[in-house]
Order: sequence, then structure tokens, then C-alpha cells
Amino acid sequence: MFSEDLNTEDKLLILLALETYGMPITDMYLTELLLSPGYMNYFSIHDALGKLVSNNLVDRVLDNEGIPMYSINQAGKDVFTEFGYLLPDGLATKYENHIMKSRNEIKKKIEVNSSVSSDADGNYFARLFVRDGSNYVVDIKVPAAGSDDANNMCRRWKENNSEMYLKIMEALHL
Repeated sequence: MFSEDLNTEDKLLILLALETYGMPITDMYLTELLLSPGYMNYFSIHDALGKLVSNNLVDRVLDNEGIPMYSINQAGKDVFTEFGYLLPDGLATKYENHIMKSRNEIKKKIEVNSSVSSDADGNYFARLFVRDGSNYVVDIKVPAAGSDDANNMCRRWKENNSEMYLKIMEALHL
């Protein structure tokens, strides 16, 4: 399978990244992880990722909101164990170090995050959430006075989510 593909290194780097990261990760953050060292490009990442999923080496599951999450499965681990030697040692080490350094920050971004949206009528909303794996523990959609207001809510959520969560829970349990 790997010997005939031109993007063998890309596939192996994705398997390495998923194995090193060790938990499901969104497409956006996987791409960020793989682009940062500068050896892969967006298109090669997504081409290789698609082939890994279609060859059942990487699992793609949707979280509660329909966002794809990727993780290496046992078949992918077996293939990486068998063919991982094809990656140059320096390149593999550089990616492993980068992933380990970025892991906690990305995990926090996946678990606690927020987004701004608007509807067809021009109303703005801040979506504030806490995720545990592919399940949302907290998912709140708050109307905002405008784009700036929604962005401020998101910023404050990211900075003080633990304190805000406690206040919400206290208010609900009265």
C-alpha cells in the first residue's frame, strides 16, 4: 500500500501525529499541528488524511455538533509500527517534539472554546462550550448586541471559563 504512493511520508507523519497526540482531534487542530513544523502543506495533509480514512487506518467520527474528530485505530498503529522506519529520524523527532509541546494547548482549545455566529436577520450570538472528547459537557448560545459584544464574550469565556461555569452551576442549583 505505502510503497506505491507518492505521499507515503505525509501519511506516516499523520499516523505519527495521531499516535503521539493520543486522543481524538479536530481537522482544524490536526492541520495546525502538521503545518507548524513547515514540512507539509494543507492539500497534501488532506489528501493523505482522506486516504488513511478510506483505508480504515484512521477513524473519523462526528462529535455532537457534527464536527469531524480523527484518531488512529489499531490497524493504523500496526501500519505505523511496520512502516514508521521510512520516516527520516530527524523529521519524526521534530514532529514528535512539536506535538508533545503543543498537546496541552490544543487539548485545552478543543475542550474549552467559543465561537461567534450570526443569523439571517443579522443577530449575533456567542457560543461557549466545554467538550469532553466528542461530547459537550457545557454548550451555551448567548445572544449578543453585535459582533464586538459576541467577541468579547468569547474572549472572557476563554479567560475565565472555570469561574463562569461555577457561577452558572450555582445559579441553576439554587
